[in-house]
Amino acid sequence: MLQTHSIPTEDGWHLQLLEAVPQGPTLGPPMLCIHGFSQSHLTFTSGGFAQHLAAQGIHTYVLDLRGHGGSGVTHQRPPYPVDMRYGWNITSFFQRDIPAAIRFIQKQHPEEKVVLCGHSMGGILSVVTALQNPAFIAALVVLAAPLDARHIGLHIRLAGRFLSGLHQRMPLLHKRWNAVPMHAFFRLLDSAYHKVRPGMSTLLPLLLRYDQRQVWPQIWHPDLTPTAVVREMFQDSHPEAMGVVKDLMRWAANGFIDLGEPQGVNYTAHFHRITQPVIGAWGERDILAPPRAGNHFFRTIRSTFQQKIVLPDTRHIDITAGKPSHTVREAILKLYQNQLV
Repeated sequence: MLQTHSIPTEDGWHLQLLEAVPQGPTLGPPMLCIHGFSQSHLTFTSGGFAQHLAAQGIHTYVLDLRGHGGSGVTHQRPPYPVDMRYGWNITSFFQRDIPAAIRFIQKQHPEEKVVLCGHSMGGILSVVTALQNPAFIAALVVLAAPLDARHIGLHIRLAGRFLSGLHQRMPLLHKRWNAVPMHAFFRLLDSAYHKVRPGMSTLLPLLLRYDQRQVWPQIWHPDLTPTAVVREMFQDSHPEAMGVVKDLMRWAANGFIDLGEPQGVNYTAHFHRITQPVIGAWGERDILAPPRAGNHFFRTIRSTFQQKIVLPDTRHIDITAGKPSHTVREAILKLYQNQLV
């Protein structure tokens, strides 16, 4: 059973934080799960990831970042935050949203540190948070995180550059473009592949339905993750602020993670400051964040305990929502039993 909390940020947002409470004895510090680009808490709840951890005794929280899930634009109440109409960027996530969640959790668990578990972009946010606030972080779990942007798929980088270039030209048309309609994109693909709407396959023919090099067939494996779970996640996807897209594309172009205004901090150059226990897991067939995207991170960190897991035949969504998540959860349980108790 998931409990729902509404937590305020310093700049006026009200974020949804879901809580999975162990029914028996609690094992170690609480865990905060952070979703990725255009997603929501469903990354960790649709396939039962958070619920299974709680069943093992790990008190688990799942955050919806601003503009996503129960923290969406339509869920806010006055006085409205100044960036409500998609005016945020990734800096807003790690400077405002995640600290607000950590403050709430630490009030519920006095004198406890927090284990951060992030999927995809959420894994990057977890690492940056650990670098900024190491005293509050007990351990890191990074799942399918593109920690080395040089290894993101070429067609993903090209799509991002196209969007960035188009955004730069919008003022010439006297238009403003604050968000990328990822929700419409994923729902369209869902309709095309699963024939939800009659005739949709005629609009998106062979290129989408049968070309296995396209994005949709590559982000999850139907033998590993139930179709219903994936459809629920992507039907609940959200528009993503253009500031977030521009941050991600800058990383891909520069080859390192830089965040913050106005100058930006190269967090990749500070990986060596990570000393907490770390688990990293990547899917062998993940085109968005292949296993080599974690190589530099693991070569650089100075953690006394570090475990890198490469899951066979696994893609981007499978790692939290499908059968491979069992392996990840077992590794987390052993981390708690051997390192955090």
